Amino acid sequence: MKANDLIDAIFANAGKLPIVNGEVKCLEYDAKAKLQEVTIVNVPNDSIVLKLEHIAMNGLVRKAGIEKEWGFNQHSDFVIVTPDKCVFIEMKSNPKLDNIKKETIIKFISDVCLMNYSDNIFTNLCQKNPFFMNRDLHFVLFHAAPPIAKVPVSFTPPGLSSPKPNSIPSAFRPFSLENKSKINFNDLV
Repeated sequence: MKANDLIDAIFANAGKLPIVNGEVKCLEYDAKAKLQEVTIVNVPNDSIVLKLEHIAMNGLVRKAGIEKEWGFNQHSDFVIVTPDKCVFIEMKSNPKLDNIKKETIIKFISDVCLMNYSDNIFTNLCQKNPFFMNRDLHFVLFHAAPPIAKVPVSFTPPGLSSPKPNSIPSAFRPFSLENKSKINFNDLV
């Protein structure tokens, strides 16, 4: 069984997004969303792009109908998997970062748990090498720009001197974007 077959089996509910001429369109289908489309350019052609938003592990971690407050069935909207990176992307329409920070961190932590679970299936049941955790992880938030906004060229959280400021869920890199913006893949990592 090849890695792509394993990905398809484990993430059966995740949609695969096409990469067209090095571009991926991240779409939000909620008609009320202020941020409905962001195009990522210069995405490596050998990447896999999954829409994670609606995947769930109902019945495994919790019973259906129980509130999902602490995040075990909440995931970011997208993940871009390259041969050496996983970039998790959450899209939010709220322009106020403080209002969405906690929820975003919980979703990213849940993504890491899902990747660990998947890698355990690869190694323990399929006798394959870990797929996700052999890659550098990056966490990114696209949020709607306030009416007058200056998009930061780079982002380094206060007090963090790591060369990879977005390599853990709590240090995600936010981008304040207008609808139908384009952003370079290299800015996400």
